[in-house]
Amino acid sequence: MLFFFGSRSSKIGDRKIRKTTCTHCQTKDSFVVSTFSKYFHFFWIPIIPLFKTHVAECSHCKKSYSKFEFTPEMNAALQKENELNPAKRPIWHGCGCIILVCFFSLMLSISFYGVYKRANNSEASITQKDPRKDMLAKDIDKLSSILQKDKDSISITGQA
Repeated sequence: MLFFFGSRSSKIGDRKIRKTTCTHCQTKDSFVVSTFSKYFHFFWIPIIPLFKTHVAECSHCKKSYSKFEFTPEMNAALQKENELNPAKRPIWHGCGCIILVCFFSLMLSISFYGVYKRANNSEASITQKDPRKDMLAKDIDKLSSILQKDKDSISITGQA
């Protein structure tokens, strides 16, 4: 079987942070922080959200800063922005886990139901007679009663 699994990222929000200065072009209050959420997927269905990352971009000079390049003022501004307006993961980032749990619960329930039904019907299936067996016995009796010695000599000699 072929399984597709791995991790992917998706953008979950953009926020402008205040009281910051770009170290490259010295422009004030020009940062837009994009938040990305990384998740584990199975057949491209998100299963488990892993972590969030932040990337800041100066809207003036377009220089990007990853989280470990943030200045202390950028970290403080991002922390304040997260308290006021946090970037939340969408519900579909964890829906794969819910779908898998529901699927396996359904399969388990169906199998338990089948075992329960089979356990209750075991006596009925043993005592139930196959109608084809009766038909076969009647056909054999009918054919053996109309044997003719001159036409069916092989069949008659085979019977002892």
